[in-house]
Amino acid sequence: MTKGIQLIPLIPGIKNPEYWYPERPSQSDWRRIRKAVLERDKGRCRYCGHKGESHMHAHHLRAGDDDRLSNLVTCCGPCHVVQHIGLNLSFGLIEIWEGRVSQVTIIRETRKRVKKGMSLRAIKRYLVSRYGLKKGVYPVRSVEYANMLIPNRKSKAFSFSLPTRYKVIFIGIKRWNIEP
Repeated sequence: MTKGIQLIPLIPGIKNPEYWYPERPSQSDWRRIRKAVLERDKGRCRYCGHKGESHMHAHHLRAGDDDRLSNLVTCCGPCHVVQHIGLNLSFGLIEIWEGRVSQVTIIRETRKRVKKGMSLRAIKRYLVSRYGLKKGVYPVRSVEYANMLIPNRKSKAFSFSLPTRYKVIFIGIKRWNIEP
């Protein structure tokens, strides 16, 4: 629990490509829905607990066009990137490593060091060294991590999660929701 907000476990995942571009409400309706989600969650990411003043997202928990508040949570940019590894691996924003440290710890450590002005390359070296992260079954930038999650390409499941030993390291994300 972080200041009255129940945190949700953050596990790298991929959304079924069938659900990547669902029909959404109008922009004005979406802004209203998003505002209600952020207000309910007091502007805190439900995964890492970061309180953001800007660039916070409303993230769908389940599939479909279900834009009810019960299906949406506030999510910071980095935690949202972790929720969509397939897309973000293809954009070259992340790498996948293996280790025992929690994904939230990686995000918090990265955010703290970005705030101090460290480069993502230096932060990656620090995290790999500090937490003993190892390369996994595929090259760290391989989209195969996302592909391995969908054993049956015709599956109607909304999302799939990496085994918990796999972690996302950020190599290209620009917005870190750094507030004073």
